[in-house]
Amino acid sequence: MVVLKSRIRFNKKIQDIINPLLHERMSHHSELRLLDGVGPARFSTKTSNEEIYNLSLRQKVFMGTTGALGAIIMPERADLVGAIGEITGEYAYKDIILEMKKSQSGREILSSRPRVTHTTLKDASSCSKGTFGHAYSNFMLTKTFSPEGRAPIRFLDDDEAAYVAVRMREAHDFWHVLFDCPTSVRGELALKLMEFSQTRAPLCALSAILAPMRLDQEDRSYLYASGYPLAYLAGKNAATLMCLNYESNFHRSLEELRTEWNILKLGTTARD
Repeated sequence: MVVLKSRIRFNKKIQDIINPLLHERMSHHSELRLLDGVGPARFSTKTSNEEIYNLSLRQKVFMGTTGALGAIIMPERADLVGAIGEITGEYAYKDIILEMKKSQSGREILSSRPRVTHTTLKDASSCSKGTFGHAYSNFMLTKTFSPEGRAPIRFLDDDEAAYVAVRMREAHDFWHVLFDCPTSVRGELALKLMEFSQTRAPLCALSAILAPMRLDQEDRSYLYASGYPLAYLAGKNAATLMCLNYESNFHRSLEELRTEWNILKLGTTARD
C-alpha cells in the first residue's frame, strides 16, 4: 500500500511538471506563432492555427527528459508521446525530407500534402474485398479508430518537418495493415522498431527500448529474441514508406502491394 501511494504521488508530480508545458503558453523566452495555412493543402483545420512552441535548447532537454519518463509511466497520454517525438525527432524529420525529395512520389507528397481524414476512410470502405483499401477500412472500423484522432503538432516550428511528423502519425495505421501487425503491446513495439529501422526517429527507438520495462520477463524475452529482429529486418527491406502514396493505391490488391513494396508481415511474431 505504501509503495502504491508513493507511485501515485510520483505520477502526479510528473504530470504537474509536464501538463503546463503541453497545455499552457510557454514563458516569455519562447516565441509563440501560429501555422498560417498558406500553400496548397497545407493542414486541415485540425492542425491549422494550433499554437506552436519554439523551445530553447534548455527547454528541449528538460521536456525531453521529463517527458520520456512521463511517457513510460503514462503511455496512454498520446499528446505527451507525440510531443516527445517532435522534440527529439527534428533532425530525423529533416533527413526524411531529404530522402523524400530524391523520388518523384516523395516530392509529390511534400507538395500536395495529403491528409488522412474521415473522407479517406470513406473512400477506402468503398473498395472491394482483397484490396488494401478494404483491409484498411476493416482495420479502422473493427478497432473503432478515428483517422483524425492524432494529436496536433506543437513543438516543430519548421513547417515542412511538421507535415512529415503529421504524415508519419497518420500513416501508422496504414503500416499496421500492410505489415499485418496487431495493436497488442508486442505488435505496437514491433511496429515502432520497424519505423526506427526506416526513419531513425529517436522516439521509435526510445519506445522499443524503454516500453518493455513495463512488460514481464516472458514478453521481453519474446520481443528481443523474435519480434525486434524481424521488425528491424522488415524496415530495412521495405520500400521507403514515407514516399508511398497509400491513398491512391486503395483499389489495388493488398498482397500485390506487399510484394511490390517488399513488405514483410509481422503478424506471426507480434501477436500475443
